Amino acid sequence: MASLTHRLRRMLRQAFRHCCVSLPCTLVAVLLWATPLQAAEVTLLKPPAQIQRAGETGWRTLRLGDAVQAGDRLRTGHGGVVEVQMGPQRAFRLGALSEIAVVTLTEETGGELEGRLDLVLGRLWSALLRPLRTRTVRYQVVTATATMGIKGTRFNVDHGQDGAVTALSVIEGEVVAGPPIPPPGPPKEVR
Repeated sequence: MASLTHRLRRMLRQAFRHCCVSLPCTLVAVLLWATPLQAAEVTLLKPPAQIQRAGETGWRTLRLGDAVQAGDRLRTGHGGVVEVQMGPQRAFRLGALSEIAVVTLTEETGGELEGRLDLVLGRLWSALLRPLRTRTVRYQVVTATATMGIKGTRFNVDHGQDGAVTALSVIEGEVVAGPPIPPPGPPKEVR
């Protein structure tokens, strides 16, 4: 038994020496990259509500607990409400007769959230009660007429059916508003 314990200790020391060099380098490389947010899921649902997955053309019925990822689109019908939790103390809610496109949604090292939601139509309420640590804007809500950079707050955005008016109500915190920005995508040829 004593020799088994001695051999086990020796193997652990050798493994530790090997890991001391390669494991930290691997961990640093992995932690430097932003990763898709795995925790975004539907936590409140009042039908009718639908989801169109990234790369798909059809809509399907949204269900409580469904994951929401970059590239997905959500829409609600008359009386519908959807709330998506994006990690601890971070959520957005889509009101009735609304549609959004989740353009980006990632969580970086240390839990920093980076995201872009394009509000096509209707009402979006968002709460980022766990403030973003960086002073640069990393979470945006974009409509056809405005871009809102969020820095840890509670706010509402209403975007009308005619696409001409965007109303922003800041309940708490700080939001920076400006002109709309185009969606990310391949560069277009200019002649």
